[in-house]
Order: sequence, then structure tokens, then C-alpha cells
Amino acid sequence: MTVLKWIFVTVGVLFAACVAVVVGVAVWATNVEAVQISEADFAPGGAYTQADRDELLKACEQSKNPKLPNCCNCIADNGAKLSRYSRLMLGAGLGGMNSTRMVAITKGLLESGVSEEKIEAAGKDLEQQAEEIKKSCGLLAE
Repeated sequence: MTVLKWIFVTVGVLFAACVAVVVGVAVWATNVEAVQISEADFAPGGAYTQADRDELLKACEQSKNPKLPNCCNCIADNGAKLSRYSRLMLGAGLGGMNSTRMVAITKGLLESGVSEEKIEAAGKDLEQQAEEIKKSCGLLAE
């Protein structure tokens, strides 16, 4: 009976720890400020400020991919061809999928009211655009 009691206590403690983690993540996520996203942010081009370029460059330089540091300026220069949404996602991906940044972008998408179809289409466009940028920056063999 004592072994069974300790098994129940252990399972109960593990369950309580899991609940605490889930609650902690939920509280943390609610405190993350959403990135403001609108319909216009899905159109290629648009305003590409020096701050946007610097953010993309910084994310690239922080990447763990050993090939990227030599190509970061090229990637940042090609950012003008992308939509703001694509630049946000590319920066988040290059920066190692920073969880706070990804939650902020996701919250922004949910608050924006942009249709899911448009978001999925933008994701497919980003994949194609990323391949083109990789080729133009010498990251892929032609």
C-alpha cells in the first residue's frame, strides 16, 4: 500500500507542476505586447525604414547558421522586396524563433482580423521569396 501511496503522490506532484507551467506560460503570453499588423502589411514592398533594416540585420547576425553572417547585409538589403509581414516572420526565424517575438506576431495576427487564407498565402509567398533571397545572396547553389 505504501508504494501505491507514493505513486499517487508523485503523479499528483507532477500534475501540479504541469498545471503551474501551463498557468505560468498563459500569464506570460498575456503580458506580451502584440505587434500591430494590418491588411496593408501583406502587400510586398511598402515602407522599409532603416530601423526595419537594422532589425532584420540584427536578427540575421544572431542566427546560429554559420553561413549567414557573411550574407546578412545582402539579406537586409533584399528586405525591401518583402512585405512587412514577411520581414517580421523572416526576422523572427533568423533570430532563432524567439518565443516572445513569435507570440507577439501571433497575437498581432489574431487581433488584425486578417483572414486565415490570406495569412496562409503570405506564408507560402514568404517561402518562395526566402528561396529567391537565398539564391541572390549566395546561400544556395544555382
